[in-house]
Amino acid sequence: GIDHFFSGLAAEVEKRMEAVGCVGSKLTLKVKQRKQGAKPPPKFLGHGSCHNLSRSADMPGLIPTRDSKVLSNVAMSLFRDLAVPLDDVRGMGMVISNLS
Repeated sequence: GIDHFFSGLAAEVEKRMEAVGCVGSKLTLKVKQRKQGAKPPPKFLGHGSCHNLSRSADMPGLIPTRDSKVLSNVAMSLFRDLAVPLDDVRGMGMVISNLS
């Protein structure tokens, strides 16, 4: 399910942050939501006509981290706040900022 997706995405972000030796204290979740009544995408594996949504949150306790479990939990919370139906999700990304 979606929790498995966020776990994998967070693990990849953690791996990349580890490689450059940084931690971050803010997470932004970006979601592409299919526009109502949008036709199927013209390109194979494309996203078609979408709304671009984003929400951000500070890490718990404002403590900079790259821990994939923390990243995954914060992202899940933001996704729940967006309340986008799973069938309407056409793309998703995670951005970590306030790096140190």
